[in-house]
Amino acid sequence: MNESGITVRKIKILIIDDEPATLDVLLDYLQEEFEVITAINKDIAIEKMAAIPDIDLIILARILSHADGVELVKALKKAERYDYVPIIGQTVIEQNSQMFEGIQAEICYYLVKPYDKTFLIRIIKTALREAIFIKKIVGEVKKYTGIPSLMSQSEFQFSTINEAKVLAYFIANAFPDPDTVVYGLIELMLNAIEHGNLGITYDEKSLLVESGQWHEEINRRLALPENKHKTATITLKSSSNSMVVSIKDQGDGFQWQQYLDISSSRMTHSNGRGVATAKLSFSTMEYSDKGNEVVCTVFKK
Repeated sequence: MNESGITVRKIKILIIDDEPATLDVLLDYLQEEFEVITAINKDIAIEKMAAIPDIDLIILARILSHADGVELVKALKKAERYDYVPIIGQTVIEQNSQMFEGIQAEICYYLVKPYDKTFLIRIIKTALREAIFIKKIVGEVKKYTGIPSLMSQSEFQFSTINEAKVLAYFIANAFPDPDTVVYGLIELMLNAIEHGNLGITYDEKSLLVESGQWHEEINRRLALPENKHKTATITLKSSSNSMVVSIKDQGDGFQWQQYLDISSSRMTHSNGRGVATAKLSFSTMEYSDKGNEVVCTVFKK
């Protein structure tokens, strides 16, 4: 029950793992703060998901005894009610190739064995926060249908987080699959503001996100004299076989190469997935050498 007297249910987490020792550790770490449901194989997991419709998050072993974890994720994603349920994979530090396969199946969060309780709670809260964000933007993008599909070439400037989001919702509707494209657009446009124009570093963002001061710091830096007139530009061009969007900021660029994939060293961080997951929204995504411009293409079928 919260301060207003309203009963608030605990977040429900389903853990699927065929190692009893792993289940015991995770249960011990999580059961005080969350409602934890466990399953030792795919069939039991499916039974529990059918019986408990409001599961909020799933922690999944990379390989189960009777089914590949990635294949189970693909099956889950076919059910509409699991569209926005985040899935956290389990891995060991060396399994980067398996992580890439998981990202393709929309497993963008990972736990590294052996587990650290602080990192575990952090990654769970990050995944839940991201799921709420994605669900919201997909809902917002539906408000901007119609006119964008008529655009063949256009250019817009933006400088604030709100301007970036509204433009992303609008421009996404020019694409054949707006719900897929909008996530990538927002991630890249926010990157252009925070890291490009405002110069917020990776480590600074980690601290700001974890302390809940990210929005406050964005607004503070936007008001600084050296930033007040900075803008980023998004350009859309449509042809008979493709749609191309470019996003350019006024920053000094960044070492984008290291962020194209989620590395094992950043798996437990509260940020650092934006560029890697944005790639999944487009057919191709290419940065300029400097890193302050990115060009994304979606090929028409």
